[in-house]
Amino acid sequence: LDIINSQSLNNFNMQLEDLDRYVKQAKSNVDFLSLLERHFRNLQTCPLQTIYNSLSSIMDNLRLIWITSNYYNTDTLMAPLIERISHQLSDRVVQEIRTDMLRGPLDQAIAQTETAYNVLTNWHDRFNETRAMIEKKNHIPRWDFEQSRLFERPLYIAERCKELKQIAEKLRELYLILGPELKSVTNNPHVIDETRAQVDDLITPLVPVPFDIFDKRFRAPWEAVFNRFLASALKIQEQLSGLINTSFKDLRSSEAGLDLLDRFKKIQLAGDMKEQMDGKYADVLQKYSEEVTAIEELYKSSW
Repeated sequence: LDIINSQSLNNFNMQLEDLDRYVKQAKSNVDFLSLLERHFRNLQTCPLQTIYNSLSSIMDNLRLIWITSNYYNTDTLMAPLIERISHQLSDRVVQEIRTDMLRGPLDQAIAQTETAYNVLTNWHDRFNETRAMIEKKNHIPRWDFEQSRLFERPLYIAERCKELKQIAEKLRELYLILGPELKSVTNNPHVIDETRAQVDDLITPLVPVPFDIFDKRFRAPWEAVFNRFLASALKIQEQLSGLINTSFKDLRSSEAGLDLLDRFKKIQLAGDMKEQMDGKYADVLQKYSEEVTAIEELYKSSW
C-alpha cells in the first residue's frame, strides 16, 4: 500500500495500531485474570465452606488488578466482573440449599444454611471493606459501582437462607422437646405422639415449595409460607407449654423431672420456653419434698 501510495494506507495503519493496542490489552488482562483462575474453578466445584474461605483472597486480587492493571481499572470492566462473581456465588447456593433438607438431619440443614448465608453476606462485607481501603488512597479511582446491581440477588438469597435456618432450628427444638424424656414424666404419652405428628405436618407445605424461593418474583408467596410456619410452630409451642406445666405438676418422680430439665438445658431453649423450664425446678423440688414425706411416713408406720 505504501509503494503504490494507496489512499487506504492511513486507514490500514490506524486499524493496525488499534489491533496492536487490543492485543496488548488482551495479554495484560489474561495475565491479571489468571490470578483469579483457581478461585473461579473453586466457585464452580468446591463446597460452600471452601468458597467462603477463599472470598478474602478473591477480593484482594480484584483490588490488586484494579490498582495495577492499565486496562482493567474502569467501571465498565470491573463492575461486570464483580457482578458475574456475585451471580456465580448465588447460583452455587441455590444448587446446594433446598427445602427438602428440612426432612433431616436438621443439624446438617442448620449448618448448610448458615454456611450459605455466611458466603453471600461475607462477599458483600469484603466488597465494602475493599472499597473503603481503596477510598483511602487518593490517587486510586474509587469503586463507585451500583451496589443493587452487584448484590441485590445474593443478599436476597442470603435472607431466605437465614429464614430456612430459623425453620430448621425451630423444628429441631420441637422434636427434641418431644423426646422420650418428656413421655417419661407425663401421664398422657399419646399426647406427645399427637403433637409430634403436628410438627411433622409443619414440613408438608415446605417440601416441596411450588416455586423458587430464591427468586424475588415469588417473595410474597414465600413470606406467606414462612409466616404460616411461624404461626403454626408458635401454636404447637403454646400447646407444649401447657403440657409441660401439667406434666411437672403431676410428676411421676422427682428424678425423672430432673433428668428432663437436664435434657432441656442441652437443647438450648430460647425465649418463653427457656423461662418456663427454668421455673420448673420449684415443681421438681416440691415433688422431691412429697417423696421424702411419703418415705418418712412409711418409715414411721413400720415401727
